[in-house]
Amino acid sequence: MKKKINELEIFSRIRELISQQPHMHISGLHGSSRAFLCAYLNSKTGQPLLYIANDLDSAEQLRDDLELITDSKNVAFLPAIDFEPYDAGKPNPSLVSLRLESLQHFIESDNWIAVTYPEGISETFPTPEQHIDHQIYFKTGNEIKFTDLQNHLPNIGFERSDIVEKVGDYCIRGGIIDIYAWNYENPVRIEFFGNTIESIR
Repeated sequence: MKKKINELEIFSRIRELISQQPHMHISGLHGSSRAFLCAYLNSKTGQPLLYIANDLDSAEQLRDDLELITDSKNVAFLPAIDFEPYDAGKPNPSLVSLRLESLQHFIESDNWIAVTYPEGISETFPTPEQHIDHQIYFKTGNEIKFTDLQNHLPNIGFERSDIVEKVGDYCIRGGIIDIYAWNYENPVRIEFFGNTIESIR
């Protein structure tokens, strides 16, 4: 089905017109046809593509459609940063995670489709340099000053907790750190001996 849609003459015509003029208005697209056009233009031009939907629901629907018809790793989603219901100063960690994951994707690849909506695109982003400076790489056998790590984690958005349950939580017990980073599906336990990483699991 995707192949047949990509062979539609109208898609080829749109691509041709876009190459000839910087600004173009396209109307009449409904349902998943928007996703197919985005995927087509991205694959044929090799250029990154930003789609700004009208609202959150429309953006999520387009993202879901794109993940079905393309390599889902190629699709980035930029939600607005909502705040926790009982803590107006604390951003929702799962939404922060999605934005950081997208930023990492932008840094590592020059071929992506980003989906967002007005509230999402208006949020400020750290620069790639700031994002890279805030990253910590853990590897068994590496040395990291344990006290510096404890001080650094809150500075890059992690919150100390008794139990690590959600993205952004970390817990320290003796020489053990449990941490739930944005780029992992589950928390990670890092065991130190002094300033040396003994194990990661």
